[in-house]
Amino acid sequence: MSGEYAALIGARIAEARKTAGLSQRALAEQLPGAIDNTQVSGWERGKHRISDETLVQVATVLKREVAWFYAHPSGEGLESYDERILRRIEELSQEIVGIRRQLDLVVAALIGAEDPEGLREQVMRVIGDALVRGSSEGHPLSNSGAVVPQVPRPRPQHAA
Repeated sequence: MSGEYAALIGARIAEARKTAGLSQRALAEQLPGAIDNTQVSGWERGKHRISDETLVQVATVLKREVAWFYAHPSGEGLESYDERILRRIEELSQEIVGIRRQLDLVVAALIGAEDPEGLREQVMRVIGDALVRGSSEGHPLSNSGAVVPQVPRPRPQHAA
């Protein structure tokens, strides 16, 4: 969490706490763990960063949605968490499309222009399946169970 977010979240904690009619000490007493009013004060001033888990607990005590603490009071400026996640998903999707295009070019170059048996399509399908299945296992092709067809290597042409 950047300093800008720490300050924003801190200001929102203070706002919600005051609206709830709680002192910093009263809020701290309702939170699990060893949290005291100086910790709450540090969050509110943006001097201490609050963990995600503690923010969820604070939101519960103050009867607010967690997303509310990330929203800029004016509705401008800092983007919401959901917007950041959606933008990152779009960026990764574009990267995947680019990688698939590069793989397609490499496979086409390895197989050659003529592909009577449809090997290029088979290889691309296997690579795609391996990436999808293997991505949850850490490495895209590790233990994917994919069976890669034997791709004939182009024979070097000798000058006559």
